[in-house]
Amino acid sequence: MAPAALAQPAPAPAPAPPRNAVTYYEADPAKAAEAASVLRAEVRRLRAEPGAPAVMLIQEVGHPERLVVVERWAGEPALAQSQASRPASNARLAPLLVAPPDLRLGLAPKAAVAPPAAYPKAGVVALVHVDVIPVKLADVVDALDVRMRAARTSPGALEADVLQQANRSNHFTVLAAWTDRAAYARWAASAPAKAFRAIFHEVRGAPFEEQLYTVLDPVR
Repeated sequence: MAPAALAQPAPAPAPAPPRNAVTYYEADPAKAAEAASVLRAEVRRLRAEPGAPAVMLIQEVGHPERLVVVERWAGEPALAQSQASRPASNARLAPLLVAPPDLRLGLAPKAAVAPPAAYPKAGVVALVHVDVIPVKLADVVDALDVRMRAARTSPGALEADVLQQANRSNHFTVLAAWTDRAAYARWAASAPAKAFRAIFHEVRGAPFEEQLYTVLDPVR
């Protein structure tokens, strides 16, 4: 009788993809500084949670009442555990806001999101929510990937990321860090940026409204 085949060890499971959260806050303009202070404390608390998240707090240029927290977690369990710890901070923020926080969870749809170590050095962060008609989704994912790779090699670029919303796959958060506003302006007028805008114009589900932000509390 032929010897039994040796059992082969099961392959190691692939590491879970990082999960991302982007939360938009709009404060009462008279309470913007207080809201920013509460969010700074929350960002620093989050960094101490399991999963070693990279977390950044940014503030819209010209609108200090508009704040965004960008988070990158090791995987879904760490992010879910973190979400369960938010009620206390949300309760402190509620009296300072004019609307509930707008939380958007997502993944990088194609290229892996690079470690966001460059964001603390940013002179300006550009952020836009991209909403497209679902029938052209695959084309848009490809176009966003081309745009991201071009932005990363543009003069003055520090980082560029694309995040696809988990519960609405035709919605994306697109952000990039630049050394200064002049570098961003050169990119916005470049051929790759214009090429994406032309593609987006034909499949848009909402206007393309890119906003500029400063980093209040950088990634650690």
